[in-house]
Amino acid sequence: TVKGWFRENNGAFTNIDLFDDGNHDDGQANDGFFGGTYNISAASANIEYYISATDNENNTSRFPRCETLKINYNPPLQNLVINEFMASNETSYSDEFGEFDDWIEIYNADENSVNLSDLFLSDNPNIPNKWQLPNIVLQPDNYLIIWADEDGNQGERHANFKLSKSGETLGIYSNETNGFAPLNVVNYPAQTTDISYGRIPNGTGDFIALDFISPNGNNEDSTTIIIDTFPQNEVIIFPNPFTNSLTIRHNYEENPTIQIYNSIGQIVFEEANIDKIIVGMV
Repeated sequence: TVKGWFRENNGAFTNIDLFDDGNHDDGQANDGFFGGTYNISAASANIEYYISATDNENNTSRFPRCETLKINYNPPLQNLVINEFMASNETSYSDEFGEFDDWIEIYNADENSVNLSDLFLSDNPNIPNKWQLPNIVLQPDNYLIIWADEDGNQGERHANFKLSKSGETLGIYSNETNGFAPLNVVNYPAQTTDISYGRIPNGTGDFIALDFISPNGNNEDSTTIIIDTFPQNEVIIFPNPFTNSLTIRHNYEENPTIQIYNSIGQIVFEEANIDKIIVGMV
């Protein structure tokens, strides 16, 4: 019996079986070369290892005899982040089929483009390779929406799991070669229906419940509409949410002054004595 013994960052040794059957990157079967796979549990680690061999009479030898071999495992990992998500979506944001499903926004905060096809998305840290990301090259400072709806038949951006409204762990993981190392992991609490959870500052900050959703966009660029003084059912605002244009209709006898503020309280639009406006790129 041949085994490989490994430990990370001075932890306890664990072992894996090594094989000489031609199926474990060991060359040909019965050629005296043994192989196996050890999955690294951390994104980076100082790894020590040695090999042991035990014969039929239970005599054991090892290599190196007294010491260990050492590897500093620190692979370059892409700077991808989970930037915003919604774990309970009833009326807020629909997919290309008009369905209101859970969704996850991935943001490329790296300086380089990233091919996502070798990476994984999972809501279970014990199964980091639960769903392989689509064959899409995500450019720097760009976003991608993944629908967590267990409906892969609807396209490559539809994952095989749903998000838990009561809270769970959500993560992006590297490939098998990198031991499915975590690139970005979020442990989130219970969520509110139709309220997204996003990073402020965008891409780097802590998660908070956002006042307005911003799928495929900067979480700090959401525009806030102040309508506190409008009686119910007298104002129609659509679409909601909006990105490039917004229409506001009202049924007041006199045309009001409309002010639109961004998320930090700055007025980005103001116009008086109007009965209908279309705001473009405010």
